[in-house]
Amino acid sequence: MCRACGFTGTKVAMTRHHDTCPQRPLHRVKARDGYRLRVTANSRYWLDVEVPVSATLDDLDGFLRGIWLECCGHLSEFSIGPQEDHDDFDPFRPRRKRKQPTLEELGLGTGDRFDYTYDFGSNTNLKLTVQAREPVTTTARNTVRLLARNLPPELSCQECGAPARWAHSWEYDDLTGQPTLYCDRHGEQTREEQLPVVNSPRMGVCAYEGGNDDDWPPAETAELVEKAPVAQKQKTSAPKTSAPKATPKKTRASGTGTPAKGRPDRDGSRVSVDPDTGDALIRIDSPRVASFFDADDRDIDNSNFEDEAFDPDALRALPLDPNLVWIVASRELPGLLPPEEGLPSVTLILNAVTGQILTTELIPDATPEDVLDVVLDAILDGTSASAPARPRLIITPDAALAPVLADILTDLDIQVNRQAMPEIDEMFAEMTAQVSAGLIDQQAAYAPRAFLTDTDDATVRAFQQAGARFMAAAPWQTFPPNRLLRASWTAPDGTPAQLYALVMGELGQEYGLALYPDWLSYVQHTINSFNSDLALLVTGGLESLTMSTEAEFDPQDWARLRAAGLGARTKQAPSLTRFTATGTAPARTPLHAVTALLNAVSERAERRRTTVTSMKTELDGVQIQFPAGPRDDLSPAEQEGSVRVVVRSGGAFVSSRPVILTGPPDMLLSRAFSAARKVLQEKERSLNKRFHLPYYLESPDILIEDGGMFGDLHGRMWESHVSAPHLTLAHLVRLGTLMDGLGTVQATRQPGVVDDLTLELGSEEDGLPMPPPPNLRLR
Repeated sequence: MCRACGFTGTKVAMTRHHDTCPQRPLHRVKARDGYRLRVTANSRYWLDVEVPVSATLDDLDGFLRGIWLECCGHLSEFSIGPQEDHDDFDPFRPRRKRKQPTLEELGLGTGDRFDYTYDFGSNTNLKLTVQAREPVTTTARNTVRLLARNLPPELSCQECGAPARWAHSWEYDDLTGQPTLYCDRHGEQTREEQLPVVNSPRMGVCAYEGGNDDDWPPAETAELVEKAPVAQKQKTSAPKTSAPKATPKKTRASGTGTPAKGRPDRDGSRVSVDPDTGDALIRIDSPRVASFFDADDRDIDNSNFEDEAFDPDALRALPLDPNLVWIVASRELPGLLPPEEGLPSVTLILNAVTGQILTTELIPDATPEDVLDVVLDAILDGTSASAPARPRLIITPDAALAPVLADILTDLDIQVNRQAMPEIDEMFAEMTAQVSAGLIDQQAAYAPRAFLTDTDDATVRAFQQAGARFMAAAPWQTFPPNRLLRASWTAPDGTPAQLYALVMGELGQEYGLALYPDWLSYVQHTINSFNSDLALLVTGGLESLTMSTEAEFDPQDWARLRAAGLGARTKQAPSLTRFTATGTAPARTPLHAVTALLNAVSERAERRRTTVTSMKTELDGVQIQFPAGPRDDLSPAEQEGSVRVVVRSGGAFVSSRPVILTGPPDMLLSRAFSAARKVLQEKERSLNKRFHLPYYLESPDILIEDGGMFGDLHGRMWESHVSAPHLTLAHLVRLGTLMDGLGTVQATRQPGVVDDLTLELGSEEDGLPMPPPPNLRLR
């Protein structure tokens, strides 16, 4: 269905319709040169969009995530043009994200096709086709605008044929390969394992629950659809779920202009200022600008995800405030970013009467049209100082900006005057000084840390040679990207030591090793990776071995590597880096253990170019095994006795009687809960009560407040879905008290060896266990 006029038809009919749609020009504020693209997932799901030639793939990626895909912040990739063989890739590619070319600079032409993948685990693949190069009706140079979208397909419950409302998250139809679908009644028993039916190719996958445009058909075209010819109508009886559109979020940073310490992100940001306190605020927006304000409570600005053209009628409908006068100015801030990331400009809007700063936005390579967009945005949204209204007068000191503002705003009865204002230059100078001070603090927090201190020359030489051997052997082609190695050795003080490692490179990461001190750190990183700040907080820091340039080394370490035999023309060398939530930190992995790992995986890759299924070897006193699992992580003391797990729940629909499980320490938690659920289902029928066992566990003590689109973010410790890594009952003892949405879980070590799992139901009054009936013993 056409978004503008409600026309419905096939893909072919829609392609013809776009050329003659009578409603498309009504959205036009200023025509721009652009592309019309068709995005298809399969025969069921497709979109038509228009995008200016000045937009980038980041803009297109943001739109696709918002309308169809975004669930947990997975990686994504476009593939355009001839693709090189993987063996020809340069492993020494730079880390810094370079400024993206525009779609026009990519050389796209009518008829060109390219591919897109979201999530490299449970991936969703799309195909995009350039249908035409033509004027587009978007008002911003990077806005993707929806033209047409498939009507929701009719989907039926597999049990009764009624309209489907739920898609099972890990049950799939054998014939179609699609998620199993249920109506409300037949899906009730497994509701916690289901996701809503939505109009998206990612329905039922991972944690996807819908996009920012799931109300389809849109209300404004519903009447037109009813009047459409019968031959063109499509049935729309399939139920739809509506997810609220996310709004740009402003979060408080340091009031002095010095950023609170946090991990630097390569996402961009728009910076605003609280008019009441003068505190700096951020709004994530452009992916090209390195943000330098507080990133701990970062949210995603979904403005690029939505169909968001400025409507002149909506602007004219706002009241014209005769007492409202704005000052609008924009200045470039050179020297803040590397040249390849663009030249940032800051746009200020001030109330000329009160002197309050209404909004401040940082935009890379800003044009006068970009500043106009900021002004229109401020008028439509209002500010913290006033409700939406048209100012009577806008004053600007910028010669290039005045005519662009006047071209649009004069038609809205807003007068635009140019006037010299020296005090504005003083304000920008102060702002630049504050930002520069913040950058200095951040650079200190994230400076490279030395890791070769107190290491003899022979060990440094062996490490450097092992890194070069690793890159030449390319073990990422033979070691699976989701299975871990384990290295164990005896520390100098006689105590046992270990680490887990993943070979990186196959999934698009930098080539090297991801390093974890124990199994729990790996699990916590994996299931919290949808939010990088949370992953750093939960794990206490993430460590890796990668190939780095001289600028990414402590100067003393680089000199040591040169002295150890690193060639004068060699531009990169292996480095150990550890990032925490507050900056870089000293590496905690012993150099000899990493060297042994590098040599072991390289030797296996050199010897045989087949996928590794198992490996066990010893090098220089380090025992290395592959694959490694959660049971390998347990110490002899942790494997003794048994573990008692008490699950306490509360709520209107579940019993308050505790569920108590006792089992061997090395029993997998997923197996224990799965077996217990089957027994509890029988008890629920006989007792006429519902009992709850968690499908995920979170830490009550690890929290990022106001985590944006996800709400408050607790550190997640375990999940039950198929691809999540396992935990044992002994790991629960280490973690202490955990929680889920309905209650708490606490595990303690008990004396006495048990061979299987037992289940008890505590009393509602005092939580004490009742004697277990014979049929509650699980084998």
